[in-house]
Amino acid sequence: TGQQEPNTSQSIKIENVTFQNLEKGIYVHNANDERCNTADQHCGGWQFDYVLVDQCVFINNGTGLWIDTYNTDWKISNSFFSYSKHNPPGDGIYFQKVGIALVEQTFGGGYNYDTHRGGTFLTMVTGTSLTVISSGSERSERSIYTSPVGSITSMMVNVIGSVFGDKVDLNGRFNYNSTGNFYLAKTIDAEPSVTINSVGDRYCYDSQVLP
Repeated sequence: TGQQEPNTSQSIKIENVTFQNLEKGIYVHNANDERCNTADQHCGGWQFDYVLVDQCVFINNGTGLWIDTYNTDWKISNSFFSYSKHNPPGDGIYFQKVGIALVEQTFGGGYNYDTHRGGTFLTMVTGTSLTVISSGSERSERSIYTSPVGSITSMMVNVIGSVFGDKVDLNGRFNYNSTGNFYLAKTIDAEPSVTINSVGDRYCYDSQVLP
């Protein structure tokens, strides 16, 4: 039955595609959303697995990439997200529900810090593991945001060798592991319940170069 066996979509590649001026560039979700009937389909966790988004450009979308199913694994690489609050919410990557996600060599941001500032580069509501490698964002209200509702102790967010100057807003009870990243002095804003492990990070410019 639909309740016992979810539909599956596996081994998908999205390469060299531009998504522009859309409400959502890529949107993965239940066909019936909140009206989902568990007798007919697998709700909130159908399998959309082994997905590669590579060399793609997301320009001025409300949200570039929105994922809303637990049983899913994504690799987003070598891609660029350009967004603005003028097309609300003006966000880059939004993980409502996700299994494992890898974001590497991927960048995002708004057009300036004044009239065309971007929203959030990467939002994680709930999931298992998110790893960000050699990525960054600028001219955004927030670089990374985690929800206090879905961020629980079994969730891991790992950030490696990346650059974030805008706020990293950490909420919930999850684990934030940071290695070899560059932040500014007031970038990290975390609730006391967040466990932060920081190794080799830098929180200011070299004073001999930029005093």
